[in-house]
Amino acid sequence: MLTINPAILRTPVADKGILLLEPTTGKYFELNETSALIYQQLEQGSDIQSIVKTLITAFDIDTQTALSDINEIIVQFIQNNICVEA
Repeated sequence: MLTINPAILRTPVADKGILLLEPTTGKYFELNETSALIYQQLEQGSDIQSIVKTLITAFDIDTQTALSDINEIIVQFIQNNICVEA
């Protein structure tokens, strides 16, 4: 199960995005609407299938596109210590 690193600091930005600060590295990350939605879903404890359904509904995309987007973003989250495996 993936969870958001509890040390991450966040603030909303324009166009439904989120600005994150990973305090250990001091790196900032600006999430667009899609990655922000995935981040929020992970923060709420949603599983991948629930996130897929949310993306399909929010952006009118197919399952494969949603899964591809989620996987790409989660890899980036893990590499940047935004998301950790519990």
